[in-house]
Formats: sequence, structure tokens, C-alpha cells
Amino acid sequence: VNWQWNRYFELAADPKVSLTRTATTSIFSHLAVDLVYGLVAIGSQEIHRDDFFLFGDVLVTKSDTIIDDLASLYGADVEDLFNGFFFGDWIDGAFGNGITTSLSFQTIRTK
Repeated sequence: VNWQWNRYFELAADPKVSLTRTATTSIFSHLAVDLVYGLVAIGSQEIHRDDFFLFGDVLVTKSDTIIDDLASLYGADVEDLFNGFFFGDWIDGAFGNGITTSLSFQTIRTK
């Protein structure tokens, strides 16, 4: 198990840590670690870039479901995180609804 998932398991075992922090750590681990290893394992190349972004765009369309599921199943409130905290209203207001979430997801996934 890599360091990022080890950190998740440490947080999950600590009852003093909020479920929101634990959930966001697992989401980040999945997007920044598991996805990367998976892409390497299948031999992804630059020609697959559009598919990578399409997957991210589809994932963004499910962000409301993810937010709702994390709240109802785990009591984790990740709405502000997914919507860019106070910047989200400003960014979405200027550029269109959902832009903040899309920008956040795609930025994390391309790092």
C-alpha cells in the first residue's frame, strides 16, 4: 500500500478525524494515485488524452450524486470542497454552472 492510502487508513482509524477529511483523502488517493497507476498499467499514451478528459467530464456530471452519497452513507459534507468553497459561486457565476467542479477535477487528475 502506498503512502497516500496508508494516510487514508490512519485517518479512517482515528475517530477524532472528521468523515469529510477521511472521504476527501480517499477521493484524492483514488484520483491521484490509483488512476495514475491504472493508466500506466494499461499503457496509456498521449493519443488517449481525449478519453482521459472525457472520463473526467462524465465524472463531473456525477458530482452531485457523489456529494449526496457521501453525505447520506458516511455523514461527510464535501459540498463546499466539490464546489470550490467561496470561489465556486464567483467562478460559476462568471463562467457557467459547474465550471468550478470541472476545473478542480481536471486539475487534480492532470497533476
